[in-house]
Amino acid sequence: RTGMRMIAARYYHRYPDKNGLQDYDKGDEVMRRLREYEERESNE
Repeated sequence: RTGMRMIAARYYHRYPDKNGLQDYDKGDEVMRRLREYEERESNE
């Protein structure tokens, strides 16, 4: 969980300097997967 949050934060942080909006999309994808994981864990 912490690792996924760190990865998303890295994408959001580097957005202006590296791949632009693609980095926002990648950060959003990581957060979507984290949300799915959290939802599965809370249902067990």
